[in-house]
Amino acid sequence: MDPETTPAMQAPPGEISNLVDPDTTIPGRYAMSAICLVVAVTFVSIRIYMRVIWKKFNHEDCVLLFAMVSFVVFLALSLITSVYGVGKHLWDVSVADLQRELFYGNIVEIFISVTMFPIKYVVLCQTRSIFFQNDPRGLFGHIITILIWVNFMLYSSVALALIFACTPREKLWHPYVEGYCIDDIACVVISIALNIASDLSILIIPMLCIARLQMPLKKKLLAASVFAVGAFATVAGIVRLYYGTRVSQSEDLTWGLMPVGNWTDIELGLGFVVASAPYVPRFARKLLGYKKPAPDPPNIQRSSHRMKRLESLTINPVQQPFESKKAIAPWEDYTV
Repeated sequence: MDPETTPAMQAPPGEISNLVDPDTTIPGRYAMSAICLVVAVTFVSIRIYMRVIWKKFNHEDCVLLFAMVSFVVFLALSLITSVYGVGKHLWDVSVADLQRELFYGNIVEIFISVTMFPIKYVVLCQTRSIFFQNDPRGLFGHIITILIWVNFMLYSSVALALIFACTPREKLWHPYVEGYCIDDIACVVISIALNIASDLSILIIPMLCIARLQMPLKKKLLAASVFAVGAFATVAGIVRLYYGTRVSQSEDLTWGLMPVGNWTDIELGLGFVVASAPYVPRFARKLLGYKKPAPDPPNIQRSSHRMKRLESLTINPVQQPFESKKAIAPWEDYTV
């Protein structure tokens, strides 16, 4: 039997194996990867630019840049798995190509964790710097620290489980080699479910803080919209979980993995948006040449130090932010 010309699965009734020119959804994956990469690079570039000109570039930005490099590697490896089978029906994939797909697919799954944790670390640190800079040892400050460590342990555990999924490791892509493997599909599905729980916990904290601010409802909604992008990332995770569950119940593995990959791209791309979104309004305001926002309505109260923190970027960072009496325009920033 030649593994290069033998289908990895017998075609079901009514189907014919085609190893030369099979049906494929690969073009859609290329388009999705390109869109997510462009969006992520654009938002991260805006964040880094604003942090540099404010002279506030620090280790969090380095961590986010590391995540970006990891994301690029993830996308490249994902496209390689598409070449070797993902996006094609399993009966249209040769045994040799399936083995290659299993090899690279395992690395892709590892890079999801390698990319996801740095993004969430930056988002959590950003939330702490915005809302709890004056009270880092308060209840919410401790909760954020706990969430950072929980996420670190979660994604480290998932990555290690996937690295050592088989003993010997070669059994990952050569199923007939003697040894033992965990159910890596089940491991991925469980990790997606835990990832959704992590997304929700990270999303809830800034929303609770904004709800407690003493400010008009319109301004609360504007502030919340900056952080609410995380809700879309959570939705992407839920959809990814749905397709991941379907893959675990299907024999047509390579075909079912394509939507999982697409929604992973979306979720990771939105993670970069969440980490950078608070800098976009200020960047847009700078780009459009706005220098002096309109004055506040006379009856707006500014008693909360968190509210003052959110408004600090409506003026030049070198000025005293808590002395500002300027309103927050929709395109203005809510961060450090």
